[in-house]
Amino acid sequence: MPNTIDPTINQPVESGRPFDRSQPLTLPHFLQIRSDGFFVLPDAVGSASDFRQAIDHLFSAGYYLYGLDYDLLCHYLYDFDPAHPAVTQPHYIAQCILPFLAERQVLYRGLIRAEAGIEYLFEQLYLTQTVEVPVYGRDASGQAIVVGRREEIQTIVTQLEFDELVAFMWQQGVRFGLHQAVIKNILAQHKTGRFLIATPRAPVPGVDAGVQEQTAEIHRDDHPRKLAGGRVDLTQFQNRYPQIKARTVLLMKTPCRPGRPGRTLSGGIIHVPEPFDFDLGTLAGSGTEVQIDKEGHELIVAIRDGFLNIDGETNQISIVDKIIGHEGVSVRTTGDLALQGDEYEEHGEVQERRTVTGKNLTMLNNVYGTVRSTGGRILLKQNLVGGAAHNDAGPISVEGLVSNAQVRAEQGEVTIARAENAIVIGQRVNIVEAKSCTILADEV
Repeated sequence: MPNTIDPTINQPVESGRPFDRSQPLTLPHFLQIRSDGFFVLPDAVGSASDFRQAIDHLFSAGYYLYGLDYDLLCHYLYDFDPAHPAVTQPHYIAQCILPFLAERQVLYRGLIRAEAGIEYLFEQLYLTQTVEVPVYGRDASGQAIVVGRREEIQTIVTQLEFDELVAFMWQQGVRFGLHQAVIKNILAQHKTGRFLIATPRAPVPGVDAGVQEQTAEIHRDDHPRKLAGGRVDLTQFQNRYPQIKARTVLLMKTPCRPGRPGRTLSGGIIHVPEPFDFDLGTLAGSGTEVQIDKEGHELIVAIRDGFLNIDGETNQISIVDKIIGHEGVSVRTTGDLALQGDEYEEHGEVQERRTVTGKNLTMLNNVYGTVRSTGGRILLKQNLVGGAAHNDAGPISVEGLVSNAQVRAEQGEVTIARAENAIVIGQRVNIVEAKSCTILADEV
């Protein structure tokens, strides 16, 4: 059954005008008036919008909620989820409903809209009221008796009430963000002055999904290389190309977390953008796979031994058999390289005075320094200028120009497209065009 309030007990008001006594206030079925308070039935509320409509009707009809739990009121107004109520039993929200009398309404007039929110000017207040006082006379025996009554205007000191202020602010469009503790403290200490009493709730941005490194082994060590006896080699880095063992956990995905929307003073939503999310599988390159641990974390795990390679364009992390360089070989990027892998591929230039030592070396850019293979082949896709290419046990092939440089493969075959002012040594030398060169070989 709907709850009703009989307005004839007191005279409530609507916007300062007398309330129509012939129409009692009807409450929806999810609001319940009991002897021990005013309650909301959470499992009966259809939506937060229904609750807002009911409260708006109550305040507009000239009532206010006495003994109000303001935070709980805001919860049901804006954050309540009828599909998943936090409680299902009747929820105490106020002590009772009382009429907001006209003589009390006129006390509320200090509202100031400021940049930070709502300010209010608290001042000493006086309430003027008309009261009936007895008129005394004397009877025949001279005793004082009441012979009549007359109206008298009295002015008394009064103050604002928080619960009334909530109803007043609602009618002014301020339906969220009142600082209950601040206001009650001002009223309790009878403070006067201008105070900030309401602010909007700022939105809290969400957290984008990301990755956390799970091993220090994926980091290069660009400190100078340590040698025996405590010395250091300033021309080489300690560990430029990390080697990874199978089953090493490389990265863990940190899931995205949604933000919290803000709230305007009128109760409107301040939206926040959705946090960024991604599929961890897009970062797992060859030699790795995505696994789920016992706690449900998504991991990228190495599934074979090899060298770490991170693609700068796709951000894919891979474990590869060969070392791949993209930054070139210089004092700034790598220093001299002494490689432990079976194959090395470099996409950048090898600058002059820099040395690359390893096996099966492929240089896709110009070489101005020295490349040396301790086994396997050397393939230079561009030019060798002013530097040297040495192979202790294998062939050397230069597809570009060799100029003012040395090419030595004393136990292998040398193939060069064009050479100028070069020294070429090999068991067998194949040169398409040579000019001013010194060539030493068993067969040319």
